[in-house]
Amino acid sequence: MTTDKIPPQNIKAEQAVLGSMLLDNEKINKILEIIDSSCFYADKHKKIFEAIISLKVVDIITLSEELRNKNLLDQLGGVSYLAELELSVATPESACAYAKIVKEKNVRRKIINDATALLDSAEEGDLKELAEKTESISSNIRDSSSETEPSAMDLKELFESKIPPVEYYISNVLQKKGRLIISAAMNNCKTFLAQNLALSLTTGKTKFLDKFDIEPAGIYYLDLESGYSSFKVRLKTMVENEGLEAKDFKIKYRPYINLLDKRWQIWLENEVSKFKTQVLILDATSEVWEGDENSDKDVRALCRYLDDLINKFDLSVVLINHWRKQTKGFTDGAEMTSGSKKWLGWTDCLVTLKGDNANSIIIKCGKSRNCLKFEPFITKLNPESLWLEFVADFKKKITEETLVALFAKVDITNLGKVQLCKLKEQAKADELCSPNTLTKLIEESSGFEREEVSKSRSKSGKKEVWVVKKLGLSVADAESSEIEDLL
Repeated sequence: MTTDKIPPQNIKAEQAVLGSMLLDNEKINKILEIIDSSCFYADKHKKIFEAIISLKVVDIITLSEELRNKNLLDQLGGVSYLAELELSVATPESACAYAKIVKEKNVRRKIINDATALLDSAEEGDLKELAEKTESISSNIRDSSSETEPSAMDLKELFESKIPPVEYYISNVLQKKGRLIISAAMNNCKTFLAQNLALSLTTGKTKFLDKFDIEPAGIYYLDLESGYSSFKVRLKTMVENEGLEAKDFKIKYRPYINLLDKRWQIWLENEVSKFKTQVLILDATSEVWEGDENSDKDVRALCRYLDDLINKFDLSVVLINHWRKQTKGFTDGAEMTSGSKKWLGWTDCLVTLKGDNANSIIIKCGKSRNCLKFEPFITKLNPESLWLEFVADFKKKITEETLVALFAKVDITNLGKVQLCKLKEQAKADELCSPNTLTKLIEESSGFEREEVSKSRSKSGKKEVWVVKKLGLSVADAESSEIEDLL
């Protein structure tokens, strides 16, 4: 069945959209949230739209030069037509309204095309194909309407639903359609870990870090820091020393993008779509946007976009994140992840690395949303193969019980209070740990607390630090002079 009727379209609205983008560049991202080039009816408007979003700064001069370089300017009406586009705009403030008109007309064209094809094949066509075409029409209508969200489920509906279980590319670490953050201080091998992870998924390995099961996946590694030279040396060493062959591994070095900008979002989506990406690795997070990493609002905006990307392309996202500067309260762990705590709320799994040298790197799970956190373990970087290798499970040398025994050895008067310096001397004599480690353990302990004694109260006339056992004698139970005399 055919028709000579002109399909739904609004050329003036299309012109007004393009004119608004030329007059006010700040409207570009808002328009891109509503339409893309496929929504335009006029082919020349599609080409002008694509040229606009390829430019960082847009006006008639830059746009005309871009079209001239592509040998399209005269074909699309010349500079005079670009000027007409600006004149077609009543006000750039209405840009989103113009874009919605363009989108609606495009949806109606799709529905008419699908319905016409359905009618043409209704009498003789395959029933399965007819069902698919019918669903396509319904889908287009649903997408364009303001349909309300589905109602809440009761438990019976939930239990009977066909919601799939959580699946993993790397067991207990990287979910399918998941979010993973690898976080560490500088020079703690986080990029080595990310590269090991990428190659583990693409070379047929069965275990990651000799501990976690692997299901193969296609990788797109977006490097924003190291550069091709560094990656070539590292990856070639990793692959050749292990006798491996990498498949479905794509790497792109691009020192700048801004994923809060719609044009960069389109670029990235084209990349992951072109290579059918299953796992997208962004190294490092701080370089993929221009937002404030400490702003909850900015971080939430980026996380929402990454979630849209995950859902749109059924992929997993891995972020490489730096640690913040050490503070009195935090020196390692999940809290050290740089930026807003929204990162920790967003991720499904957080893996942290810490070590004084490449021969002893402690890997911990700072968060796991859908399974138990794996126990900490120690790895080392093989200098020949550049693979991180499992060494041993991590065990704390000093536990709470060890700390209680050490305290009792120093607290000979059984007052429940000793000088920190004496406790450090005993720990050193027993070869338990360094003074700094002991201080940290006391700060993290649930059974002890620090107390500073002022010069006026101190027998030595100097400021002193004491350690008080919470379940023992407290300072309030005895006069400071009595304690000083006893000690």
